[in-house]
Amino acid sequence: LETHPALIKTKEEGMLEAYAYYDGDGPDFGTVLRFVEGDELPGLTWRDPDFSQSIKAKPDHWVSNVHNRQGFLKTLGDCLGYESQVEFASGVVAAGDAVIESTVAGPSDRSVFLPVNNALSDAGHVASFLDQLGNGVQHVATRV
Repeated sequence: LETHPALIKTKEEGMLEAYAYYDGDGPDFGTVLRFVEGDELPGLTWRDPDFSQSIKAKPDHWVSNVHNRQGFLKTLGDCLGYESQVEFASGVVAAGDAVIESTVAGPSDRSVFLPVNNALSDAGHVASFLDQLGNGVQHVATRV
């Protein structure tokens, strides 16, 4: 919290809301992460879980498309202790006219992967995502 006070939206007893990304020197208001302490979430009623019909699954990765990849990687490191796990072809991936940089960040135990992409050209899905939506989570994947 001390290293990125500009990202703090709300800090209350048992709950913290923080903006996920920067837009220049200030927060990008598009994505808010909510951290709740304890077992109860506001507005929800507890039910005993029934997993008898469920497939075993665990989080695999979440992909972020950002304007400033190095800045977001620094924020992940400062706030969560996450570090670079993999860089693709020295960070540059190209398909036709689309060119991106991509770094996979995560905890040292590699329990979850957080690929972070930025566009180096105006073509492709990452550039389109950033033009239309700005910084944000492109998708979340679960391993079954």
